[in-house]
Amino acid sequence: METESHNLPVDVLRDILLRLPGTSLVRLKRVCKRWCSLISEPYFAKLHLETRKNDLSGLVLLTYKDGHKLHISSLDESPWNATNMQIVNVPKIDYMSNTCNGLVCLYGDWNNIHLYNLTTRKVLMTLPSISEKGSYGQFCILGFDTSLESYKVVRFRRTYSFKQVCEVFTFGTTEWKILGNTPYQPGPNEPMLANQTVIYWIIDLAHTYPVHHVIYSFDITQEVFKPVQAPQELRDPEFEHGFLSLANLGGELYMAGGKWYGVTIWKLVDHMNNVWNMEYKIIQEARPNVHLGFGYIVTLLSLKNGKLLFKTDKLLWYDLDCGTMTIVEGLEDTYVVHARVFVESLLSPL
Repeated sequence: METESHNLPVDVLRDILLRLPGTSLVRLKRVCKRWCSLISEPYFAKLHLETRKNDLSGLVLLTYKDGHKLHISSLDESPWNATNMQIVNVPKIDYMSNTCNGLVCLYGDWNNIHLYNLTTRKVLMTLPSISEKGSYGQFCILGFDTSLESYKVVRFRRTYSFKQVCEVFTFGTTEWKILGNTPYQPGPNEPMLANQTVIYWIIDLAHTYPVHHVIYSFDITQEVFKPVQAPQELRDPEFEHGFLSLANLGGELYMAGGKWYGVTIWKLVDHMNNVWNMEYKIIQEARPNVHLGFGYIVTLLSLKNGKLLFKTDKLLWYDLDCGTMTIVEGLEDTYVVHARVFVESLLSPL
């Protein structure tokens, strides 16, 4: 194999390897020194990401059963179910951030934040921990600053004096940059990155009537906050005591809202003028002895081949053509804390 591969021009070999998924390339590094050297190049990793950046075929679950574990698999496997997932050993963690170019932050309330590559299964870096005394809790989001060509981790945390603080860590630096108080702290509806450079999260102004839902955004490049108007339909009393969540599907911002009997899904079609379009309306199927979990916050995960994958208290597939719902098997006795889709990547941005 090594002799044959040396007969191929490097450009031809690179073009062949770029067509393969990241998990296959990790294994192919063992074939020979030439392949290992080529696949390990930062330039190759960047080219590989460009060719597959819209292919969110990886799925990672942070589960809890006798401790937290990561389960990783590809949604392209057929037939796909949770029993096919690989359990990965990771540092002691409680939470998982959004994914960005195949990378994710793993962290806890107090311990360090670990940058982790979901394809190579490696911890790339451990970021500095909270230095200020009197702080508790943290929400972390990973994004990319296009002006600096560098990744950033944005962390929201609270102090015991009830201050809400936002900090930014830029890769290539050694310290957190404190931005000061945030307009609103991200709440139970997890922050969601829409397009790698903007963070969105939902604020529920419960003291208003009817309940007024506001979306706030944070631009990673400019490091500024900005309110975003939510869909007008959310002023309807139907959503007053329901759930809301945001999602990134194919680089576009989506919102899910509803109650136990169903979920409505909107897409932000005009960022400048805050124009939303209702895309789907899913009604709870009448199944004896089966509750599909719409009483929980719905997290949209993937829209692939006419099927919508989302998380309530369980994982569900919804067929948009047939209108049928299927529970993902293999997770019956496991609590899914977070679920994320990701692009397979070889990046190590250090």
